[in-house]
Amino acid sequence: MWHWGSGTPIFQGGNRDDKKYKPIVFSEILRKWSKKFGYHPNDLIKLFEDIGYECYVIEDKRFKKFGYVDDNTVETNYLFFHKEKHADM
Repeated sequence: MWHWGSGTPIFQGGNRDDKKYKPIVFSEILRKWSKKFGYHPNDLIKLFEDIGYECYVIEDKRFKKFGYVDDNTVETNYLFFHKEKHADM
């Protein structure tokens, strides 16, 4: 598992190990910070969806599938699991 808090620019980088190894990805994503870097948290969620990942949050000590960030979203920590590789999780 790896984590970078700065978001989309790092995940869009040229070395796409996530495509090859399909790691579990944990990222803290805050709207106020992502805006400063020119993206919205949903852009990152969509980026991972496009390569076969699903987004989750932790709620009551369990993984809960997460859709998209809206004005009512309070979560800031997100986990991305590859649909095939991590299906048993």
